[in-house]
Parts: sequence; C-alpha cells; structure tokens
Amino acid sequence: LPLADYARSYRVQVERIAAHVPKGSCVLTRGLPRAQLAALEHFGSFRPNATAGLSTPECDYLLVMETRQRARRDWPGWEYVATARRPTDREEATAIYRRAPPGR
Repeated sequence: LPLADYARSYRVQVERIAAHVPKGSCVLTRGLPRAQLAALEHFGSFRPNATAGLSTPECDYLLVMETRQRARRDWPGWEYVATARRPTDREEATAIYRRAPPGR
C-alpha cells in the first residue's frame, strides 16, 4: 500500500510545500481542490483559507493551483517561491508564493 499512498496521496506534495512554508502557517489558497485543503491541514498542520482576500494580514503564504491551461501568473504583493507537484500528476501543480515585503 505504500506505493499507492505515494502515487495517489497529497502527502508528498504537502511535504514539498512544507520545505518552503513553516508548519502551522496560515495559507491563502486559490483553486485547490477540497482534498488538497484537507491534506494541507492533516499532513502539514497548515491553516488553509480559501475565502479570504489576498490582503488578509495573518496569512503570509499563498498557494495557487496551476494547470497546463492555467499557467503561473504574477500576483501583486506576492513573490513566487517554488512549485510543488504530486509525483504522479503531470497535469496539476501548486505554486507557492510568499507575501512581498512592503515597498516591493
């Protein structure tokens, strides 16, 4: 079953996100499926918020679903950090952004 867990679970992707986002952080999300939001809470102890505006001060990280049809874009006030993928998913990825310091 470990191979199936590796192939289908969001666990590996959450571990990749955790390399860039501190555990327990509030993360704003855009376009992520509910299963991934649950995985962020369960595997990473993150606090995902899919409804707050991008200017919400308590969230310093933004996770955005990317697909082949919806590529990375600039988000004003945010700096691109990395992209995290599930090992077996070639269609979707999650872009990680950090709030830009004031004045940038």
